[in-house]
Amino acid sequence: MDQNLKTIFDFIQQNANLTAEEKNTFLKSVKDVEKELSITAFKLDRTEKVKRTTAILLEETIEELEQKRKAVEAQNHELEIEASLERVRSVAMGMQNPAEMVNVCKIISEQLGFLKVKDIRNVQTAVIYESKGTYVNYEYYTRHDKLLITESPTVFNGTTKRIT
Repeated sequence: MDQNLKTIFDFIQQNANLTAEEKNTFLKSVKDVEKELSITAFKLDRTEKVKRTTAILLEETIEELEQKRKAVEAQNHELEIEASLERVRSVAMGMQNPAEMVNVCKIISEQLGFLKVKDIRNVQTAVIYESKGTYVNYEYYTRHDKLLITESPTVFNGTTKRIT
């Protein structure tokens, strides 16, 4: 029993000025208050336990959601890369002649920008023509939006072949 209620309980029992009926009424009231306090303490304890459990579950749920968010972001990034590759593939497959290779360089540059690759200077491809001893360089300069096609001599087996 609570110490304060015990004091009241003892005082009522020892009080000679109260009748037996009054003592019983007061003692019953003290016991009822003690019972209510016990029930309230029990409920409070249970509520605290539920609160701690809920906090742990909430923390775990937040962690799981964060992991899922990161997974979705990674998957979305992979889908963006795949879409960019598909756009490059589409332009490359639509080429009708070699000179259109500069358009492939341009779309590669645009897609790298879309994927947030910083400071792209240029994109280029080279096609080697061993029989002519040359290579053709197809270039797209991102910063200046300029397309270039240049043909140069190349080195094979240590010898230089010149364009004639």
